Amino acid sequence: MKKLITIFFILFSSFVFAKDSLTIKIPLNLTDMYLYKNLETGKYEGVYAEVFEKINTEKLNSKYNLDYKLESENPEVMIRVVDSYQDEHYDYIPTSITYRVAVLVKNNSSIRKVSDLNGLKIAYIPNSRGLAEFEERFSNIVFEKVSAPNEDKGLEYLETGEADAFIAVDWAESNSVESHIRVIESLQYREQIAVREDKTEIYNAIKTYITSLPSSNFTDIIKRNRIDYYTYLLKDTPNQDIIKNKFKEIKVQLPNSKYILPLFYEKDGRYKGLLPEILNDLQTIIGVPFKITKDNGDINAYIIKSQKKTEKYIFSTPYYSSDIGIANKKLDSYRASISDLDNKKVLVVENSYFSEYLPQVTKDITIIPVKSVQEGLKKLAAGHGDYFVGFSSVIRGAITNEFLDDEVKIAGTINENMAISLGVKKNEEELSQLVNTIMRSFAVDKTLSDPEANKNILVEKNYKLMMKVAVPTVIFIIILIIVLIKSEKNRKKAEVLGNALVETLEMINQLDQEEAGDHAKRLSMYSELLAEKSGLDKKIVSEIRKFAILHDLGKVIVPNEILNKPGKLTAEEFNKVKEHAIVGHRLAEKLGLGSVAENLVKFHHEKWNGLGYPLGLKGTEIPIEGRIVALADTYDTLRQDKAYRPGFSHEKAVQIITEESNISFDPELVNLFLKNSELFKKIYEENTKSIYLADEIYSAIKNK
Repeated sequence: MKKLITIFFILFSSFVFAKDSLTIKIPLNLTDMYLYKNLETGKYEGVYAEVFEKINTEKLNSKYNLDYKLESENPEVMIRVVDSYQDEHYDYIPTSITYRVAVLVKNNSSIRKVSDLNGLKIAYIPNSRGLAEFEERFSNIVFEKVSAPNEDKGLEYLETGEADAFIAVDWAESNSVESHIRVIESLQYREQIAVREDKTEIYNAIKTYITSLPSSNFTDIIKRNRIDYYTYLLKDTPNQDIIKNKFKEIKVQLPNSKYILPLFYEKDGRYKGLLPEILNDLQTIIGVPFKITKDNGDINAYIIKSQKKTEKYIFSTPYYSSDIGIANKKLDSYRASISDLDNKKVLVVENSYFSEYLPQVTKDITIIPVKSVQEGLKKLAAGHGDYFVGFSSVIRGAITNEFLDDEVKIAGTINENMAISLGVKKNEEELSQLVNTIMRSFAVDKTLSDPEANKNILVEKNYKLMMKVAVPTVIFIIILIIVLIKSEKNRKKAEVLGNALVETLEMINQLDQEEAGDHAKRLSMYSELLAEKSGLDKKIVSEIRKFAILHDLGKVIVPNEILNKPGKLTAEEFNKVKEHAIVGHRLAEKLGLGSVAENLVKFHHEKWNGLGYPLGLKGTEIPIEGRIVALADTYDTLRQDKAYRPGFSHEKAVQIITEESNISFDPELVNLFLKNSELFKKIYEENTKSIYLADEIYSAIKNK
């Protein structure tokens, strides 16, 4: 009788408390840190597994049992589908997970475009999904498939002629100068989550979670699952056992420099930044302590692949890539290219790849070796060389941190791709295999830099700039008070000084935005051009030119951590940003700057379709000065490099603005912009020199 009662209770509980099953279809043969089945636990783990567990718990009240299936008819959810896949019975949610499919050919091949591959042989790696995406995108091309077990074999097939092209996923070119491989097509795919159209609750829960997930949280999820996945994958493998028995510690060599931003910097006796984060993950997964050294190490953590270096090192997938910058003194002509280095004295960091590369592509160049980027730029400023050559991003960080903004600048770039890898000593084959396996998860365009690296630049930079700006600000305030007290006849001068004070405040607010001076100068020029072409009165044109610089005046109330946030703003943060239009208007109004200044400050974020802010004005309800500055501001912002993306080309910026005609922008102004777009391009390219607003104010007052 007891047994019957027990069985009945179990059956009753199962019936009453049973959860619905949520079937999640996953791709065949696709196993990585984003989703994999742990054979020890029998459970699916990885980034997607963690995200769906959180969605089920936080958004769906844990009402579902998550059931991952390789094959399923009409599943509720499909994950890891890409943006080229569509099924009308499903709704799609894009994720932050992207990858690239590159089509590679030999450098000396006559193949120039994908259509040239018709009837030829294409190598691919089974289960890497690259072939499927290529076939879907280029279904009209007929070709012979050649299976390659791994990337090295695929490249070998290219060299030997066994394949005419090779399809690689997340291909990262280490050094385009010495490469025998050329990319003829690179396709980016964004993974999506597909939810069956009748599952509205599930769709809303997933979309809400995905879109509200801060980028920092997603980075943490990826980091955590990278460590878990590779620890599981490499556990008890022969290579890992050999390394653990061979090494008590693994020496990792860094350049003899306190910082190379954004890759690393030393603070309070510890290394921080992008590279230390990667090394910490490697150390945790491999299970042997890493020791940072400036001398010869088992791993060289900052190395560019070259023929000479491959004799000593086995290279990992690159973790960082940058163009090559040419720096010269601030007062020299701005433009610089590879031919400008001919017959010149060029400073480069000793033993770097640049000292090998530059003599090959220039004539009668004199290489002056220096110990670090910082030393090289200081010597350049002191006149001990004509140019300094290195990674553009690294040069920018050093210019800022060494307070050399007024003395040197990046005058041009060399159109070659060079990337930084980890190099493991040639005789440490087991270690190199472990490192290379893990480093494939750090694709160049997916690697996120440590935000603290940027903060480190800005904090040190601010001390100098604050001193430069604070003194004139105090002086202006005192002068303004004295002038206002004196008499009404000095009203005009007070107004001028008021304008100067506002410009100075604007500069203080923009301290953490390196391009602020350039941007302000160009914005005035764009706005003046559009105003003139619109046939406005000369006085209004003059005021638009003069006051366009104040368009973001109200951002004095927006914290710098929001203004400079590299990821997506939260709703609360965006609402804070939106307040700047009203605050700026009040400041312009109190200073009596006039209706033109007040309107462009208040309304330059309004949109033609009425979906802008702060008032949601539509069409011609938006004052013309607001419409002009909105378009001008957008063009310049699109062209500039931002923390969250590189700057767009002129052509791409024109395309975006054209597409926004009658949506964000006045269609008549867009037409004027298109007719004069080459002038916009010229203004941008010829006005990249930083200006200091405080200096401009001194000059203005001196001439009164």
